[in-house]
Amino acid sequence: MTPLELQQFLVTEIATLLEGFQLKNEAGKLSNVSVLSQYSPVDDTGKVVHPFPFVRVILKFAKDPNEVDSYRVGVLFVAGVYDNNPDCQGYRDAVNILQKIYDHLMRGRIFAQKYEVEYPVHWLLTDDYWKLTEDRWLTDERWKLTDESSYPYFYVGLKTVWNIGKITVADTLS
Repeated sequence: MTPLELQQFLVTEIATLLEGFQLKNEAGKLSNVSVLSQYSPVDDTGKVVHPFPFVRVILKFAKDPNEVDSYRVGVLFVAGVYDNNPDCQGYRDAVNILQKIYDHLMRGRIFAQKYEVEYPVHWLLTDDYWKLTEDRWLTDERWKLTDESSYPYFYVGLKTVWNIGKITVADTLS
């Protein structure tokens, strides 16, 4: 099992979970939530195109520290929504998307008999979650609220750490 296999599994799992869940897109029409692996697509000019509403499944780190401890993978789920209502409450839709994902992950905890999500799970309501280093990722437990509004775009992150299978030493003496 590899971090990429975990990521692809999660993209498929979350796409199935969110099937039929719709929010307004930038054109003001109801749209399904797109589930993306790692990056948003780019257009013909190379400009990033965020297909609002969306969830990105982002690999942040992978660490196999030694022969005994778990092989750990940091995965960040980022929900992005567009809401041009001047009340600036679009973050609520992003939180609702991630709450649905969180509920699903915590009910299952172990998926496909090979991926286990660990506690704690952290919510991030700020733009600086993009800058989390591995050390901050594992130790920073605060909800982060930003004073800056990204209106009419709203982003919320859900920070998770997963245990995945390890490669074991082959018994060459038998």
